[in-house]
Amino acid sequence: MFRKLFFRMGGCSSVFCGWVLSVWLCSGVVCAAAPEIEKLSLHGLRSGATTTLTIHGRELLSDSTVLLSVPVAFQFVRKESNDTRLHLDLRLDESTPSGIYQLRVANSQGVSNAVFVGIDRLPQISMSETLDTLPVAMSGVLSTTQTVRSSFMGNAGDQVVVEVEAKRIGSSLDPVIELLDPRGILDAWSQGMRSLSGDARVVATLPVEGSYQVVLRDVNYAAKEASSFRLKIGDFHFADLVFPLQVQQGRQITAELIGRFSNTGQTITQSGTILGEVPVVQTGGSDRMSGSVPRLRVGIHPEVIEHRDNDKGLPIQIPVVIIGRIEKESEEDRFVLAVEPGQQLRFDVLSQRAGTQLDGVLILEDEEGKELAQNDDRGRIADPGLDFTIPEKMVSLTVVLKDLHGRGRSDFIYRIAVNLKGQPQFDLNVTDARHHVPLGGAALVRVRVNRQGFSGPIELSVSGLPEGIAVTGSEIPASASETLLSLQGFGVHTTQGIMSITGEARVGKWMLQRRALLPSSEATQSAPWLRSELAVALTGPGKMAVGWLEKDTDLVLGQKHHSRIQVSRAAGLRGKIRLSLESSQSIPAKSAAVVPPGQPPQTGQPDMDRAIRIEGESTLGVDQTNLDVSIQVPGDLENIPYDLAIRGELLGEDDKTVIASAVTSARRFLVRHPFALTEIESRKVTAKAGEGTTGIIRGRIKRQGKSDHPLTLVLQGLPPGLPTPVTFIEQGKNEFEFPVFFPYGTMEGSLSNVELKALDETVSPEIQSPGVPLAIDVVEGELPQIPGSLFRIFEDERYFMGFLHEGNGTITLDRKDAYSGNASLRVTGVQRFRSEIPNWKYRIAENPGPGEFRYFRFAWKKKGGENVMLQLTANGQFGPARGLDGPSFRYEVGSGRNALNVKAISLGQELAKDWMVVTRDLFEDFGEFVLTGLSFTAGPGEYAAFDHLYLGRTQADLEASPSPRQTVSE
Repeated sequence: MFRKLFFRMGGCSSVFCGWVLSVWLCSGVVCAAAPEIEKLSLHGLRSGATTTLTIHGRELLSDSTVLLSVPVAFQFVRKESNDTRLHLDLRLDESTPSGIYQLRVANSQGVSNAVFVGIDRLPQISMSETLDTLPVAMSGVLSTTQTVRSSFMGNAGDQVVVEVEAKRIGSSLDPVIELLDPRGILDAWSQGMRSLSGDARVVATLPVEGSYQVVLRDVNYAAKEASSFRLKIGDFHFADLVFPLQVQQGRQITAELIGRFSNTGQTITQSGTILGEVPVVQTGGSDRMSGSVPRLRVGIHPEVIEHRDNDKGLPIQIPVVIIGRIEKESEEDRFVLAVEPGQQLRFDVLSQRAGTQLDGVLILEDEEGKELAQNDDRGRIADPGLDFTIPEKMVSLTVVLKDLHGRGRSDFIYRIAVNLKGQPQFDLNVTDARHHVPLGGAALVRVRVNRQGFSGPIELSVSGLPEGIAVTGSEIPASASETLLSLQGFGVHTTQGIMSITGEARVGKWMLQRRALLPSSEATQSAPWLRSELAVALTGPGKMAVGWLEKDTDLVLGQKHHSRIQVSRAAGLRGKIRLSLESSQSIPAKSAAVVPPGQPPQTGQPDMDRAIRIEGESTLGVDQTNLDVSIQVPGDLENIPYDLAIRGELLGEDDKTVIASAVTSARRFLVRHPFALTEIESRKVTAKAGEGTTGIIRGRIKRQGKSDHPLTLVLQGLPPGLPTPVTFIEQGKNEFEFPVFFPYGTMEGSLSNVELKALDETVSPEIQSPGVPLAIDVVEGELPQIPGSLFRIFEDERYFMGFLHEGNGTITLDRKDAYSGNASLRVTGVQRFRSEIPNWKYRIAENPGPGEFRYFRFAWKKKGGENVMLQLTANGQFGPARGLDGPSFRYEVGSGRNALNVKAISLGQELAKDWMVVTRDLFEDFGEFVLTGLSFTAGPGEYAAFDHLYLGRTQADLEASPSPRQTVSE
């Protein structure tokens, strides 16, 4: 059924062995695209019989076959088939379980998109206005205000089921079914049901003999064009629910199917393996079964089943899954839990979400029966649930569940999951439903993990891979959010199949196994296991190939990784090839731009400056076959392994149109630090708070790669508001001495959780070495000297940022842009400030004496927004509140209102987009006061920068401050 392509590999060991084959096989041909399905003549298949099916679409080649997740006993493609219409006879084994499945077309060029079909033992026909025999399943389409009708003859007392499959097969139809008696009077009707994922079903006993009519329409007469459906009429069976709703992983249970059968019920034996939702497959006696199959939840915790496990008189241990049903009117089910004071518990009821009509109410009571908490529903979640913290001295808690309206029925089943809040877990996601692997080439599968309190590694396994495809990569590293699996084609002929990906990890005492799932849709709500089906095909060779030649897999922070990439084009093809990088990195978002008060926040975009990326030239010339690429490694890259691959795109003559693409297999890279602290003489330091001889840290820097930048040594983990001591290591130097001291008045005592780190601030973002833990004892030092006639507030001092720990903005040291010196303060967000900086009590006077000042000089600039402001703290307070009189103690520039809408001295309407130096007479502006702090207010926009902050007794004193360096603009 498949076109077979044979070749001899010989002793070839080069990475290009498969590429040579690709060029040979593609010579003189244009490789077709993968098949696509547009519509089906029938959305149902009959097991145990032959169904004649017509598939409409594109690229339906002569070697096309139907691909299902169940075996196909026989299929024959009729001779009238062509590339847009595939006519075939299809036979499934009679043991094929009834249910909703995904159908695809497969051929030598790949595998198609999936469409949903129902499989059962009912005869399959196109929509008919008159039916001669029942039962039957009719397929059709319905558009806009259209109504479709079908009639059948019935006898008094006949049992008839009318059910439509629409949303469950991916249709937009919101169906309504009406059953009219022989007089044309409405006998029964149904619209969307939760248990059928929004589809409709009528179960009726016919009152009289005669011709009955079934009417199908959209609930709002607004169905989209050609909305497909499958309408079933007859005396057939179905099962909507299973009791119990959940089973512990690895356990086998005897379960009761709840639905319509020839007797009162059906039981099956089911075992749970993979966590999540699995289909309950009924075996035997299923000739008349049709529709969705019930969902059984598989969890990690033991279950307690009402009337079986709750009669032992002992409190139930947590975590647990409680299973029961509300069978009688006014019934209340009660369960006693063993608890401990302070436990934070999470209760989650599952009932309506499983398809029942139970409107549950969850109640928690203490030992005396006093109600502690209650919940009916949770907004969009119809079922009740709540979080609860166990009070002091409580050792038992009673859980009560009842129906809100006091009803009771045998199908009012439920599950109550009781867990410790914040229990670690994870789930896996994939985005692409099909993957095409060229002979001699590779394809990538991006697997993402949603971690919920779990940071460990996850082992991956792939099942169902067709012959000739191998997978590399089997782990999501600890703390990583995704990985790239590589599918590599080494076979000798095209083939296709359905694969699934499973992740396994130990979380505490539990071994969790989860399938990687595609995004949810209405069609998969009732059959979530279909989300784990991934189509994969080994296709013919591609038009191009791309591969790694470099073997180095180290990523050094802040440096460029150089790799040599080689490509090949099929014979007769010329054109430029554009290279791009695929990585498993979750790129951090840019800081959200600040917006004016009252406006919604803006979502940050990916910060490509913090992404692993190709820099510089990344396009090969028309005849070029290899290229050295530079992969930039961000300085703040998280220290976890990353998967990288190179994608090549063959461009047309316009250098824009992509003719073909190929990707290398993914390679795992490890992060390395360019420098580290070593040979630390002592990790205990006695530091002075003030002047005087203080403790010194001595050690060395070990450098890797091409790291020879100057470094900054800092202490991290200090209490908020305590500026970090700083020292510098010159370019190329490796030994250091770091005197540690703090401002006079710092509280004496031991500082814990402090680490010594080395920073490379010459790159953005800065690079930090691994920390070295230190024990620091702070002792009293001598009083600092009174400052002279010129006091430097900030020029390049990193420690100054440590003072400014208040405000809802962020502050960083920018060594790429400064008015003078080597760095400036960059502020994003509204503001960053400190109203009382330690040892700051500088009197502003008309005739200043020692330690007193009058004049203030600073430089600032702003990117984005309409205002920037600098505030001074007078006597421990900022300027008067909005609307009050008094000096403002603020300067602003720009045409817009400042972020706080407060009074300030305006220095102009034109925003300072480049460095603007300001000199002010503080006494003339505000009178006499004591300066105790500063606030840097950026407000709306991207950021504000501040630099060159000085106080002087006279203007002449300020002239001794450093001269501006060459201005840097952005």
